[in-house]
Amino acid sequence: MDDTDRKKNDFSEILEGGPKSDNIFKDDRPPFGSDPYAANPKQPKVLDELELENESFFTIHKKYAAVEKILALINKECSFGELISEILLIAMEQSRSEAGSFLEIDYEHRCMFFRAVSGKSSQSLLKVTIPLGAGIVGHVCETRKMVVLSEIEDSSMYLKSIENLVGFEARDVIAAPIVIRGATFGCLELLNCIGSDHYGDAEKEVLQAICEFAGKIIENRLVMAAFSKELEGYRDGAKKAA
Repeated sequence: MDDTDRKKNDFSEILEGGPKSDNIFKDDRPPFGSDPYAANPKQPKVLDELELENESFFTIHKKYAAVEKILALINKECSFGELISEILLIAMEQSRSEAGSFLEIDYEHRCMFFRAVSGKSSQSLLKVTIPLGAGIVGHVCETRKMVVLSEIEDSSMYLKSIENLVGFEARDVIAAPIVIRGATFGCLELLNCIGSDHYGDAEKEVLQAICEFAGKIIENRLVMAAFSKELEGYRDGAKKAA
């Protein structure tokens, strides 16, 4: 086994058995999900459209701004739930979305849960779980491919029950997977593009870049926390031996 395969296997062990991030970070939160901004929610700003003749330059500019904001989270001191919420809010702002959610996979119970949410009445989703493979997010996690729908209700993948639960009317959706070292960690789902009836190529590229770098930020936090926990165990063992 080479070093690359060993790294992949090591990280797979971190993901197997459920949402280990809760155990690693020891966040004081409900068993499923978190919404650190519930008391003072941040709404995505409606960005002024730039009248640029070169649409490619506009897309590159948006991607750069999004990645810059994501990378700024590397050294930010915050809980794991707050980190995920920051990633979600950046994605909503840069993709001009009314609502969004970050779903994380619980491999032990074979379901997905809402790690962070933002939007009208979205807090009710924090205790909801979705079976693996179900809905748009399930399809995204299984195929590891982005899904973009302009008429969401016409899709057989759409879970109408979720809309009924929160009372939020979804028109269009864009969702992309978070993949870390070959393992699917979760999915970013954004709803209702502001100022348009669908998500365009610019939003697709921006979200793709956000998910790619968000995966690296999450991986860094998980691995460092796992090492910290291992070191703590070693120190406790040394104290007992002394």
